Amino acid sequence: MWMKYNDFIIFFAYLLVASYGSVDLRILKGKDTYTEELLIKRLKSEHLLTQFQFVITSDAKSGLDYALFPRIISEVVKKHHIQEFHLSLTQGFWRLNEWGIQPQPSSPSGAQLYAWINGNRTSKLVDERWTSFVNSMNGIFCTSLLDILPTYTAAPQLSFLPMGFVHPKDSSQISETICTENFTPWRKLLPCKQTGLSTLLNPIKMYESVFHSMSVHFLHVCEDGTADCGTRRRLELTLNFVSELDLQSRNLDWNFRRIFGRRLDQNCVIADRDIVLFEMDRKVITENNQLRKIGSRIYSLYNISAYPRHAFPIDISAQYESRLELPVNNSPSLVTIRSYVTGTDQQSGYLISILRNAQHIPQSVVYTHVVPWFIKIYYHTIRLTCQPLDIKQRQFLEGKVNKKVFVPAKDRQRPFLLEWNVTLPENSVCELSLEFDKAFLRVNEYPPDASHGFYIPAPVITFSAATELWEKNRTVLGDPITTTYDEILGTENSRIISMHGEILLILLPVPDFSMPFNVICLVCTAIAMLFGPVHTLTTKMMIPLSEDEKDLAPLPPLRRFLLYLYEFIVQRVITIFKKKSIVKKEKVP
Repeated sequence: MWMKYNDFIIFFAYLLVASYGSVDLRILKGKDTYTEELLIKRLKSEHLLTQFQFVITSDAKSGLDYALFPRIISEVVKKHHIQEFHLSLTQGFWRLNEWGIQPQPSSPSGAQLYAWINGNRTSKLVDERWTSFVNSMNGIFCTSLLDILPTYTAAPQLSFLPMGFVHPKDSSQISETICTENFTPWRKLLPCKQTGLSTLLNPIKMYESVFHSMSVHFLHVCEDGTADCGTRRRLELTLNFVSELDLQSRNLDWNFRRIFGRRLDQNCVIADRDIVLFEMDRKVITENNQLRKIGSRIYSLYNISAYPRHAFPIDISAQYESRLELPVNNSPSLVTIRSYVTGTDQQSGYLISILRNAQHIPQSVVYTHVVPWFIKIYYHTIRLTCQPLDIKQRQFLEGKVNKKVFVPAKDRQRPFLLEWNVTLPENSVCELSLEFDKAFLRVNEYPPDASHGFYIPAPVITFSAATELWEKNRTVLGDPITTTYDEILGTENSRIISMHGEILLILLPVPDFSMPFNVICLVCTAIAMLFGPVHTLTTKMMIPLSEDEKDLAPLPPLRRFLLYLYEFIVQRVITIFKKKSIVKKEKVP
């Protein structure tokens, strides 16, 4: 009832704004806040990155007051005692060397869900809450997250410590296909669905992009927005997508119609802030607009709420001095990770990750890899070897391993978890390799496309970025608890960066699924052909006949047919000959 009452208040406020202009909604919203932010930026490869950030904050003890905060998220979090969770649905692969560091927190291809759950670790309470929570998120966002239980679920001990809550659970579903069935429930969580920046969300344009990722981040924060507090709850809905280059015209100019296929028709009246940011680069023609500078970055700022009503619809655009020039010179990031699989047979192989540190200082990273149970890892084969980036220096460097965490896999119960806190030497490239064997699965455990192979979650490195890396290689500003505009205003962030390697595809020994079908067809055909004669011989009685009675016995059908055919042919031939002989006799005088 209270939910309907609040919805009526918001709807009534819209009517007042439409009729009489602006209305102060602070009394209606209470202590809830809602901000909208759109960032547009040219990446190093000249691809266009678009980032939407919708942030809702509410009092953690608001009870039944759901003026802006989604009620379904609040109920799920409260029921399962979730302190913090992050869900991402991603299609495509983020090109680290070409585009820079992925907006944080980074997300691998497919679906990823990790959360911090309150409960006693020694009991099964945390696992039960996690299972129920996954089921709830699976139903809300129309995904296939149930496949992560328990094959792809792990409990990292080092990777998620910087964000700090109890009993983390992490899982990934690599084969998840993202479609409008996932986008629709994500969009329904927004307070403004038909106005504001959400009207620019065009699924057609989004799914045409080379990379798109939508995510939901929930955590408890303090009044000033920092973490490790519990007075307020923060929900951030983020959407990132990278548009393809127009290689035919090589035109770099853009506007809302070209990116989203539509213009901004109306602002969201309940938003405390609705900002459009465009990061300027050297090729863009500077406009007479409000500019903000932070470090070496210059942003063009558009405050949508400051536009008068007659200025709508708004179509923000940018023009460039020159066209796209190919090839584009991309300098790789200072710290990168790559992963691949080696091995030629169907029984064993190696998982290899390449960690590159091009900084002039050592870099401490936490390497995490979750491997399903059907990939049997040999622990004694795990190796970390480092070499200098300059191939002319033929020497090995020492990669220091500060801490190791091994969680062995259990068949059909949990995956293998590897966490290493290592220090990468300066100007080095390190290789971390693991030898494995492939297990035999049961017939009902193979997917329909078993010959395609099985996906292995991508390894991830987490580290605190140094100043050089933080200023040069970061694609966008902000972190899991701050937006780009928050950092422009001076909000500090954690400098924690995570990077994902490539998703691995491994071929397991696949049985011949067609063999039972072939055997069944062969057996059924043979039985069908032999059934008649065998049934006749086994069910009919053979009675000998005398010489006088043999003509009374019925002839077999085939013999009767042959005799009939023989008599028919003989009679026809005799009739023809008789006619010819009669004709000859009549002609003789």
